[in-house]
Amino acid sequence: MYKKIIISLCLPISLYGTVAYMPQALKECVSAVYDINGQINNAQNLEELYGMMRENRVLASDDIVRAAIKEAYGILGASNVRDSKAIKSYLQNYANSLDNTSLLLAMQGDKSQQVSWSASLVTQSLKDSLITRDMIYLSNELAGAHNISLCGNVELDQFVPSFVREQYSDSNGRYPSNLPAIMFGTGVASPVVNAWRMAPSDAMQSPVTMRFSIPGHLHPKKTVILELHFFSKQHAAPNGTARLRVEGMYMGLDADGDRVLSESLFSVDSNDFLVTEQLGTTNSLRHICVQVKLEKAMMKGFNTAFLSLMRVAPRTGAEYAEDLYLAASVLRYAVQ
Repeated sequence: MYKKIIISLCLPISLYGTVAYMPQALKECVSAVYDINGQINNAQNLEELYGMMRENRVLASDDIVRAAIKEAYGILGASNVRDSKAIKSYLQNYANSLDNTSLLLAMQGDKSQQVSWSASLVTQSLKDSLITRDMIYLSNELAGAHNISLCGNVELDQFVPSFVREQYSDSNGRYPSNLPAIMFGTGVASPVVNAWRMAPSDAMQSPVTMRFSIPGHLHPKKTVILELHFFSKQHAAPNGTARLRVEGMYMGLDADGDRVLSESLFSVDSNDFLVTEQLGTTNSLRHICVQVKLEKAMMKGFNTAFLSLMRVAPRTGAEYAEDLYLAASVLRYAVQ
């Protein structure tokens, strides 16, 4: 029914430079520390990080962020700034999250299956999930050719200090809301977001493929998750279920990436998941997050992975009869 073509292009693990994702709550906490005395002494990393935040960037060097948080702790310990305890709690939990790493995966597919929406439409559809919004924007702007290694991008809403929550909550007290527009420091923000159309299982499949270097030093007790971010459009179709299949190949390549030393094929399905459409106009979108667990044990001895994603018939219920749209793919894991 379909033909899969996987092009072998290995990016050595050493090429992955991990950068830290900086959510708005972190920016507000750092700004509060920076403004304690109006001037920071002997805190060069904090000052550098504050300068990046003033430019509305959301990415920074992992090393700089870690050092800046350590300096912030020292400043908070010698001050009586408002919400000092809450800020320290948030910074501590954010620092812990830097050990949870993700690969934002570049995706390839049949160009005829690519669709685009305005960035404003996607933002409106993701107003209650800022991290998801940023991951989709970042995937769209920076991951066209390369994978991006990120840390610090876990949900920390429960630790957000009250002064931040009050500032960015909506009229019903829900956080987050009405946050500033995001700019990644790429020079210009794209006015559109691209996604890959994925047809129901009974139609001709056009798989979406991803490739990445297998991270070294995976945490032995933590799972590796492939997190997939879809949208459904308003088609006036009844609710239905859907299921995904990830077929892949783990490969061991030589140091130059020229010769295959070993390989292993695998296939894993997601659980069935419910697909509903956003009520409203024909331009409305509904976000769907699907997680597929990848078996760590199968990765041992290999340094490169190739994944192919398609829809298969669900095991329960009637299949959702319209297309799904894949906007971002994230490999989430923890290091030792």
